[in-house]
Amino acid sequence: MQTIDPYLTKGKLPSQDEINQFLSPYQLNKEAKRDLISALIYRNKIEREVGFLIETSYFKLLKTWNDTYRKLLEQIAKDLDMNQKAVERWLSFIHMMPSYLKTTPTPEENVVKEIISMYEQYLLSDTLPHLGLHAWIARSISSGFSKNKVHKVLATYRQQLRQQFFDKHSPKPTQFQPPSAAEDNPKTEPIQ
Repeated sequence: MQTIDPYLTKGKLPSQDEINQFLSPYQLNKEAKRDLISALIYRNKIEREVGFLIETSYFKLLKTWNDTYRKLLEQIAKDLDMNQKAVERWLSFIHMMPSYLKTTPTPEENVVKEIISMYEQYLLSDTLPHLGLHAWIARSISSGFSKNKVHKVLATYRQQLRQQFFDKHSPKPTQFQPPSAAEDNPKTEPIQ
């Protein structure tokens, strides 16, 4: 659907009137239209600059957010005037740990710290580096450094940050405390 793609690459959707106009030749019911738009959102690749906006907003809010994860995603979409599914799609993409990274060796601890430091600088920046994130960090470390090692470190770091959020905001299960023997067997006066 080339008429909708320019919106989707920006993380946005056309107005409902525009959607109806674009899809009118197909005579779809409301549910079929919704399913089609959902499928288009998930197959569409948003622009690098849009992903950067989502990512920087996400990690900024993640550290201070005191509500649910769902509300966090809604807030990002609202702040950026984007479709929430586009926000969710990008965040699932950056949290993904592809299987090929399992065989990628983790760099030494000092290099891991350097990668994370550069990533934090990236998140505070107003502009994107001219190269993709992994290539930019890999080249900054050394000319032959592996982009896959950078990818593995960043994917692990992002997952840890998200898990810390969930650990902090998920209700803690209450531990079952069996009644004490005194509560279980109250003393009674002997029968005379």
